[in-house]
Amino acid sequence: MSNFDPIPVSIKQRLMAQLCEQIEDAIFVLDSNLRYLSVNASYELMIGYKESFWSVVHSVFTRLNFCQKKSSLS
Repeated sequence: MSNFDPIPVSIKQRLMAQLCEQIEDAIFVLDSNLRYLSVNASYELMIGYKESFWSVVHSVFTRLNFCQKKSSLS
């Protein structure tokens, strides 16, 4: 029987990303603080966003960071 080398993490991550984009089920990944790290196109459709989900997330975080900085200056 042949011994197989383990698959490098970078290849595993790329394969998982490709799978998540191609699968019809809605998939989202959160970090330990329940912040979005990734979503697939099916999730975007399910929640009904017309614009890119990531542009919305970016604008929300930008506003939150601005508000936090503003309140810390007061």
